[in-house]
Amino acid sequence: MKSILALATVLLMGSAYAQSDYESSSSQSWGDSFSTGSGTGQGAATGGDMYMIESNVDSLIRGAYSFDKSKSRGKSADNDSELDLNLNYAMKFMDKWQGGVRLNYLKDTDSSGDREDYGFQVGAFYNFNDNLQESMYLSLFTGLEWNNFYGTGTADDEVWKTTFALGKRFGLARWNVAHLVYSPEIALLTANSTTGSKGSNLEYAQSVQLRFLQFSLFF
Repeated sequence: MKSILALATVLLMGSAYAQSDYESSSSQSWGDSFSTGSGTGQGAATGGDMYMIESNVDSLIRGAYSFDKSKSRGKSADNDSELDLNLNYAMKFMDKWQGGVRLNYLKDTDSSGDREDYGFQVGAFYNFNDNLQESMYLSLFTGLEWNNFYGTGTADDEVWKTTFALGKRFGLARWNVAHLVYSPEIALLTANSTTGSKGSNLEYAQSVQLRFLQFSLFF
């Protein structure tokens, strides 16, 4: 718990510095050409902020370039993780609120067999700033995930997952990159089995993730 609080404190301090730096430079650099006509006076969202698509890039890299290898007799060695995809879609419905859906997909291979997980969650973002592309935010998503195991002797399982996250967005318009936003966050994940399958190993699980390579596309 102490490590979580320390990481959150670092994130808050860094975001506060970045926010003040951006506000002092934005009036000199960008002006009215990036205004969306919303009348918020925040300078704001380059090209609009009504819709957002977000992806956790480090999960893709971890899946595509896993250093974990496994080999079965008569088969070639393979990466233990083949694909790990997290994709969010959100829509702004109030000045500081976004509602959205999240899709999770994992295709994993190890020495004991294959697994394939599908997940669907719904949730919301609360932004501390009207300019969503430069705001700190809290998010809460919850929903089901279906875990399918092949050749492992482990029963398929249905899991209820909840993710609570604190993050900060950094617009890249200052580097002439429109619409794209860097959005690192720290996330607390919980998972609880809903099936109680005899062959399932999971009762519940908790984990903390630092999502450094996360980007959002606003339009």
